[in-house]
Amino acid sequence: MSHLTMTKSGSVNQQVTLQCDPTGGTHPTPEDACTKLTAVKGRLDLLPRAPGVACPGNYAPVTVTVTGNWELLAVNFTKTYTNNCHAGVGSDYVFRF
Repeated sequence: MSHLTMTKSGSVNQQVTLQCDPTGGTHPTPEDACTKLTAVKGRLDLLPRAPGVACPGNYAPVTVTVTGNWELLAVNFTKTYTNNCHAGVGSDYVFRF
């Protein structure tokens, strides 16, 4: 079982939960997010960039923080993106919420 809390801090703070096996939580696309996290064995730093998508260059930094557990491993991840679009595209849409 995996349970993650994801928080985006920027102009608007947002928080969602994601549970995998069984899939659930408040993430808008939990099945898709769990599939993508399973492909990288829960290593958020290895999530690929969504292919063929360009984001605007405006600077409105968004910091994503993820805490919880992926299977038996503790997860503590923080990364700052240029803007909300870059957070979504840069995480293959796992951070699109």
